[in-house]
Amino acid sequence: MELLIDTRESHMADLLNEYSPQVIPLPIGDIFILKENEGVLLERKTPSDFISSLRSNRLWEQLLKMIKNDTIGLYKIKRRILVIHGQFDPGDAQIFGAFLEILFVYEIPIVFVNDDRELQEFIRILIQREDKGLNDKIPQERWYRKRFREELPEKDKKIYILASLPYIGNVLAKNLFEHFGSIVSVADASKKDLLQVKGIGEKRANLIYTMFH
Repeated sequence: MELLIDTRESHMADLLNEYSPQVIPLPIGDIFILKENEGVLLERKTPSDFISSLRSNRLWEQLLKMIKNDTIGLYKIKRRILVIHGQFDPGDAQIFGAFLEILFVYEIPIVFVNDDRELQEFIRILIQREDKGLNDKIPQERWYRKRFREELPEKDKKIYILASLPYIGNVLAKNLFEHFGSIVSVADASKKDLLQVKGIGEKRANLIYTMFH
């Protein structure tokens, strides 16, 4: 995992120095956490900066750029997060409408950290989960009830079915479905085709191929 920090946020490099971050100009966002050819883009705002950018409409311009751009350079933006770093004053009630706009219109999750220590801990857990693929899995089987499974979106139902097969877990099921587009195509795939899927090596390709043929 690599950590890129925008030059305007260079002071964050000392706070996150355990990850040996690179400080470079980022066209959008403040922190870019990379794994291979994709990454998680963070926009960090203190409460005062949030309110200031909200009043000037700069906030919406920044968030719009985040959702309109799919890449930074050669790297795909996998997900986007707005991090609020600090505590709002009790009288800042007007911010709730902005939060709802961000969540439901721009579809960007918001994470609140009170201080530097919490920011460090959030970054640590985020990197850990991204590295293990924990942010990409579907809900684990123990949380499913029959009714809940019936209410899943069609794509998630198919990923859930794939994930329940031998040799295929949650992350691999998602990779297979995104690569082939259907369970039928996965079943019809050759060993050579299976090897093109992220996370599948020779042994697993043979096991999956044998299971369907």
